Amino acid sequence: MDEKNERLHEAVNAIAERNPTLKGIINSVRWNESAPDGSGKKRLDPEVVATAINYLDPIPLDNSNVTPDVLGDAYEYLIKKFADENKAGASAGQFYTPPEVRDIIVRFIQPEPDQTMYDPTCGSGGFLIDGAKFVTGSCGDAKRLRLFGQETIWNTWAIANINMLLHGLDAQVKQGNTIKAPWFKAEEDESRIRQFDRVGANFPFSEENWWLNGTPKKWPEKVTATKSG
Repeated sequence: MDEKNERLHEAVNAIAERNPTLKGIINSVRWNESAPDGSGKKRLDPEVVATAINYLDPIPLDNSNVTPDVLGDAYEYLIKKFADENKAGASAGQFYTPPEVRDIIVRFIQPEPDQTMYDPTCGSGGFLIDGAKFVTGSCGDAKRLRLFGQETIWNTWAIANINMLLHGLDAQVKQGNTIKAPWFKAEEDESRIRQFDRVGANFPFSEENWWLNGTPKKWPEKVTATKSG
């Protein structure tokens, strides 16, 4: 059974090598990696991998049978399911903002055709996708909104790029710490940060060390209230 993991790993890497836009994205998951508990088992159980492949194999998912909207929405659904299953932990909040929150913010900022939209902490890219859908409603073409994003967590960055590809969007999503190393600079002066027409984001308010300098924020252990008069 372990051979299935290895063969899947080799297949995904071969696809990435032949498609430069996918390199470092679809092969960010190591299908044959050992479990971190030292048990000698695979991180992804071979039986689970085999079941998923056998279930998906007969389903025609090529462009002639499935539109980008269907694939993209299915991917968003899976991301949401994962987030719902991990509400008690920190993993969900690292890459997923509830669609209701995104919808309110996008309708408030109202991106327009031929504008730029940016998310400095883009996670899986939900804000950018919702912005594109908003523009689709006004002009019928999601690509009339130019999308930009940055995400610090490598695997989440890969998820965001796959999300853009599945939705058929031409977005620039870069990997790195937005505060310490912002990717997007002004075209006329690279010493300045680029400005965008619209910005939508869910900032990592729970992050304890935004500067990654080894000194996390600390709150007072006890706050003493004083009463005057």
